Amino acid sequence: MKIIKMSKEGDYDVIVIGSKNPSITTHLLGSNAESILRYASIPVLVVR
Repeated sequence: MKIIKMSKEGDYDVIVIGSKNPSITTHLLGSNAESILRYASIPVLVVR
């Protein structure tokens, strides 16, 4: 995933992503958000 690759190559402190739904479960976040949360090496902030 490009976001994960960029976060590892760049000098970033946090990844901020939006969620369309109020839950943090896999069903409601979607596969992109789940992948970012799972594989990111820096903190991830999910905003709803």
